[in-house]
Amino acid sequence: GFLLPWSRVVIGARSIGGYFDVWGLASPTHVVVLLATLTVLGLGILRPTIAGWLWAGVMALGLGGLLIGLAWPYQFGPLGADVGVIIIALGGLALVIGGVVTTWATRQPEVAPAV
Repeated sequence: GFLLPWSRVVIGARSIGGYFDVWGLASPTHVVVLLATLTVLGLGILRPTIAGWLWAGVMALGLGGLLIGLAWPYQFGPLGADVGVIIIALGGLALVIGGVVTTWATRQPEVAPAV
């Protein structure tokens, strides 16, 4: 979604109206979000030794919320949404749903007292 057109105007772009100024990576801050997304993807592929609820639950919830918040002004504001921002919003929604399910599935049940 970051390599596709987002809108007529991308917040944080250097100029307005150029071909690359409508892409998701037109804003330098979007590069940081792309790197965070690739980090979560890498953690999902490598299966690190840190707890699954942390990298697949909490980090996915945070990143999904960030992506939805990033796409919000384009979806519901006067900027207009193009295909890239729609893909980002759907990916953020999938991350939030997956994070909730993973956090719920990996929670530790309480042990009943043996009295």
